[in-house]
Amino acid sequence: MANLGCKDGIYHVRFRFRGREYKRSLKVRKKDDAEAAKRSVEQTIHRLHIGLIELPPRVDPADFILGGGTRTGPTSSQRGRAPSTRSLTEQYLEAQKHALAPSYHYLQGVHLRHLLRHLGHRADASCDRVVQADLVRFLQERLATRDAVTVSKERTTLVQFYKWVVRQQYLTVSPASEVPVIKGGTDRPPFRTVAEIERIIERGGVSEGEILDLWERLYLTPEEIAELLAAMRARA
Repeated sequence: MANLGCKDGIYHVRFRFRGREYKRSLKVRKKDDAEAAKRSVEQTIHRLHIGLIELPPRVDPADFILGGGTRTGPTSSQRGRAPSTRSLTEQYLEAQKHALAPSYHYLQGVHLRHLLRHLGHRADASCDRVVQADLVRFLQERLATRDAVTVSKERTTLVQFYKWVVRQQYLTVSPASEVPVIKGGTDRPPFRTVAEIERIIERGGVSEGEILDLWERLYLTPEEIAELLAAMRARA
């Protein structure tokens, strides 16, 4: 089965082949033309499944299917190298600078820097070199040194980042879309007062990301709440 979508008057098609989802622009504005292309995609996938045609080596499956099973040219990745994961994280953080709260934007930057360190030299390779297994290994390594709540937040950042990458059409499918949910994150660290958090920070030994986690679990005393409300009324 294939599905049609339309954005800015241009139709695109989504389909799955060998367990992977693809999205391609049909470059048409008429619905009849889009429906005809959709039927061609479905027929080509069926012919591949029953062995009437075979996928040639070094040919992108989506290009082959969209071309009705006749394309024999190079793969999409051979026509042009995709941006690196490192450059995309920089673009993503710049794009989200005014869309996210400053503290959350900073925290996402911390999470993505952890990912880049894990990837090593592959962070500077084409972004399509990173697959789901790489992200799963990254989160498992983080679980060895961080609590499940913190790693669950890192997983959320990965999901949001790769959704953005797909929207920018650098990838056709997100490698983070089916990364397993982090288990064991229910034992959340306790809420703390301002004084308790400041004492923990003064002792040292906590990273910037962990400091943000502490402030996210801030507990205000009744006196502090009263002071906050009074300040809000004075400024209103």
